Amino acid sequence: MFAHHISSCLKRRVFTKQPIFNAVICASKRHQTSLTLTQYRLASSVGPSDVSKLLREAQTVMDQGDTSKAYEKYSAALALQPTANNYYNVGVCAQILGKVDEAIDRWENAVAMEPSLAEAHVNLGTAYFVKKRDVAKGLEHMEKALRITPDDVEIKFNLGAMYDSVGKLETAKTLLEECVRSNVNNAEVLLRNVNAKIAAKGLKE
Repeated sequence: MFAHHISSCLKRRVFTKQPIFNAVICASKRHQTSLTLTQYRLASSVGPSDVSKLLREAQTVMDQGDTSKAYEKYSAALALQPTANNYYNVGVCAQILGKVDEAIDRWENAVAMEPSLAEAHVNLGTAYFVKKRDVAKGLEHMEKALRITPDDVEIKFNLGAMYDSVGKLETAKTLLEECVRSNVNNAEVLLRNVNAKIAAKGLKE
């Protein structure tokens, strides 16, 4: 039922420019986050104005391939500044570390605070559809991402693959044709498969 062609790559763009909060504690219970001892120590060792340093350090260790350290630093930054971008960054690390439920929770918080954060919707769409086998939520978030960034061909490809896997072949075809015109990897192969299914369906009818 589920497509094998959906991109497994996370939208991994991290956000390092943050508004400075005057308060360390989250204003709403909905957005509160628990910390490990390491994260607490990191958060306690800096003030809100030093969050940009934490984020730079997190980006550096992330680029070096140390996702665990990046996760600790991003989580500490989140404790100091509960912004949508910080929730997003922690979610990316959590997903890479196999913490799927936490990743989903962080990205849900991110889009609750900033509904136009397309990257978070893409990652939620993929996580729900591929990891949780929740078709409705997966499609909901990927469709939202496309509405926010209608020219993003990677989103069109993923959504086309999703529609293909649930039998919405004509909709999948339309999206994949656009991807082929934009030379998206594997789009031509998937489009041929969709066209074959449409032809087979027509013969049966």
